[in-house]
Amino acid sequence: MDFFPLYQDIVSSRSYYEEADYIGEDLDDIPEEFKQPYIVWSSDIQNKLQEVLDVSNIIFGLKQAGASYVNARFPNKKIIGTLILPEANLFKNCLNIENPFNKLCNIYFVNEKKPTLIVLCNYNISQERAYAWSRYLLSNVKTQKIIIYDTLDATEIKTDISCDGLPHPPYIRKLTTSNFESNDDIKILETPNFVQGCSASIMSWCEINNVKAVLYLSLNENIYGKSETTVETIAAYDKTFNSLVKEEALSSGSLFNSEQLKNIFKSNFVNKSNTVNKSLLYT
Repeated sequence: MDFFPLYQDIVSSRSYYEEADYIGEDLDDIPEEFKQPYIVWSSDIQNKLQEVLDVSNIIFGLKQAGASYVNARFPNKKIIGTLILPEANLFKNCLNIENPFNKLCNIYFVNEKKPTLIVLCNYNISQERAYAWSRYLLSNVKTQKIIIYDTLDATEIKTDISCDGLPHPPYIRKLTTSNFESNDDIKILETPNFVQGCSASIMSWCEINNVKAVLYLSLNENIYGKSETTVETIAAYDKTFNSLVKEEALSSGSLFNSEQLKNIFKSNFVNKSNTVNKSLLYT
């Protein structure tokens, strides 16, 4: 099954971000052993690990928008490790690893109905490094099902373009592996749209290894030529809430109300340095 055609001339979306997440050094000059991703486990989980961690579900929150939604959905999670990508720029991080503005990829454990691993990635990963990043993580964990939350850029949408222009959030699509049984009414991402990077790499791995997986893609807004997350981007993810309950990743709860969604957005995307000109994103 061909999920993700390769387009070599596509410019990576990370070029649109104001701050580069990558150190401008050539990785070719770094010894191979220092290029590999690695996990720093917490001391209590390190003592319990045999070979791999065995859980029922893994839930990925990617590209900050996905991470912010998953983070809010699982408030009682416990941090058990951090996935380090050697070239990721951690310069502006603070000592509090729970700070939402930190550029980290933390790994959490939650056990509401079934043991579930939560992976919240807040740094950007290049197309070239997505394979190594995802393969290393998945080689350290055994699971039955994977759920991914990622974003789409409005300018990359090739369908649903009307006389009014590009679609606007809330707008959500999904991709599934061939063995995944859908239990929601979210539309499949239409051809010829495609995904790249970590989401594509994870989904390909799941298809090859017969692991059930679903990828949820919420649309970012195109604001002044930049791909920006809005309250509506996060709100679209909540259409998957019933699926999380049915997959037994969540034991209970309810949909987020408008005030809760605004608070999730403000706590993850608005700080003192970028409050100006952001008001239109959550009014």
